[in-house]
Amino acid sequence: MQITHDLRIGGLQKLILDICSHIDKRIFEISVCCLRDKGELAPQIEKNGIKVYRIPPRPNNKTDYFSFLKLYNLLKGKQIDILHTHNTHPFMDGTVAGKMADIPVIIHTDHARQFPDKRRYMLAERILSHFVDKVVAVSESVKQDLIYYEKINSKKITVIWNGIDPEKFNCKINKKEKKKEFGVENCYPILGFSGRLTKQKGISYLLSAMPKIINEFPKAMLLIAGYGEHKEKLKQEAIQLGINKHVKFLGPRLDIPEILAILNIYVLPSIWEGMPLVILEGMAAKKPIVATKVGGIPEAVIHNHSGLLVPPKDPEALVSTILRILKNSNLAASLAENAYKRFLKYFTIKKMVSRYEQLYLNCYFKKYPSQRSNVQTCQRVNV
Repeated sequence: MQITHDLRIGGLQKLILDICSHIDKRIFEISVCCLRDKGELAPQIEKNGIKVYRIPPRPNNKTDYFSFLKLYNLLKGKQIDILHTHNTHPFMDGTVAGKMADIPVIIHTDHARQFPDKRRYMLAERILSHFVDKVVAVSESVKQDLIYYEKINSKKITVIWNGIDPEKFNCKINKKEKKKEFGVENCYPILGFSGRLTKQKGISYLLSAMPKIINEFPKAMLLIAGYGEHKEKLKQEAIQLGINKHVKFLGPRLDIPEILAILNIYVLPSIWEGMPLVILEGMAAKKPIVATKVGGIPEAVIHNHSGLLVPPKDPEALVSTILRILKNSNLAASLAENAYKRFLKYFTIKKMVSRYEQLYLNCYFKKYPSQRSNVQTCQRVNV
C-alpha cells in the first residue's frame, strides 16, 4: 500500500500513479491510501482496478493528531505485506500505524524539501528511520541532506531516481491547433513552465527575466501550467512588470505532453528541488532546457550537454541563457537531442519501477526468505 497526502496533480502523486500503472501485477497487488484528499489523479488509478482509500478528515479539515489510528484501523484488516510512505506526514502516520498493524516491511521515500526543515519534523524522521527497512532518496542531493540534517544512517538510504513514461511524450499532435487553443499561434518564442505555483519554484525570477527577453523577441510568450497559493501574486507581478499580455496562466493541466510539444524552451527556475518530474518531462519531450543548479537537477541535466544550468534567484542569468539558446538553433537542437538520450538511458518509468520492485522484494525476502519460491511462481505480495 502506498501512503500519500493526496493524489492531486504533482510530482510525488504522478510517481505513485506511475508505480501503480507499471508495477508487475503478477507479483504485486497494489493499493493507495490518501491521508487528506483523493484528488484529480485518483480516477486514473481506480480505472485500472486499484483501490484508493481515503482517511476521513476531521470536521473543517482541522489537524487530526490521531489519523494514525484511523490508518491503523484500515491496515489491520488488509493483510498488507509492504507499506510505502511518501514524505513527512505519511512517514509519521504510516510508520506508527504500520508497526501497530505488524506490517512486515515499511519503506519510505523522501521527495525533498527545503532544509533545514522544522526541528520537530527532522527529529521525528530521524527516530522513525530506525523503524523502517529502507529510506529512498530521489536524488543523491536529497540523500546528503537526510544524512547531514536528519543524521539518518547512510546505510539505511538508497537513491532511486524518478522516472516517467516516454510514450506519453511521444505524442503526435497538430501543433498549429494546440497553439490556437491557447491563442499563441503567432508567438515566438514560446517558453514554458509547469508545476506548483509556490515560492519554491522561483517563478517570480522567470517573470522578472521576461521584459528583456520580450525586448529581443517582441512576440515572446510564457505559458505557466499549474496551481498553487502564489497564483494571484504571480499574476499581479506580471501586471506590474507590464508583461501580462506575454504570460498565460493555464491552471492545472492533464495535457502537459501536448503543451510541451509547442514549446521552444522549457524553463525551471526553482530555488530548491529533489528530482523534479517536470525536468524529466522536458527531457522526454526533446526540449532545450534552462534550469537552476539546485538539488537533484544537475544529476539529470548535465550543463552544456543536456541543458543549461543557472544559479537560483538570478533573472539576469535566465535572460542571458535563454537568449543564448534562442540565438543559436544548432545549440538548441543539440541540447534537446542530448537531453532525450540521457532521459532514455537513466530516467524512464521502466527503470524506476524496476528498482522499486527489486527493493520491495529484497526487503520482503530478508524478512521471509522461504517465500522467495512462492513469489517466483507469481504468488502476489500486497504493497
